[in-house]
Amino acid sequence: METRRIIKSVIILLFFTAMLVAACKTPEKTTPATAEPGTVSATVIDMRELDGCTYLLELQDGSKLQPVTLPVEFQHGGLKVRIKYKKVEIMSICMSGTPVELTYIKAEK
Repeated sequence: METRRIIKSVIILLFFTAMLVAACKTPEKTTPATAEPGTVSATVIDMRELDGCTYLLELQDGSKLQPVTLPVEFQHGGLKVRIKYKKVEIMSICMSGTPVELTYIKAEK
């Protein structure tokens, strides 16, 4: 009888442990509730050491954008921003990113 009780206690303990493990999952990354619709996250990267380059924007997929103009307040390497952009057909001596015109930019909090 004592063995049955121990087995029953172990089964109940395993069940609750499994429930606890299943309930503990990493929260998914979501965009902030205040994010402008249609924006994407990017990180400002300082590429001034490359000839002809200034600041680029790196998207989460690793692709790089070369903004035609980047406001001074966003010219800080490592700064996380939300952006909207459109591609533009211009010549550039940087050749390290897709030339874009920013239509929206805001620092992430």
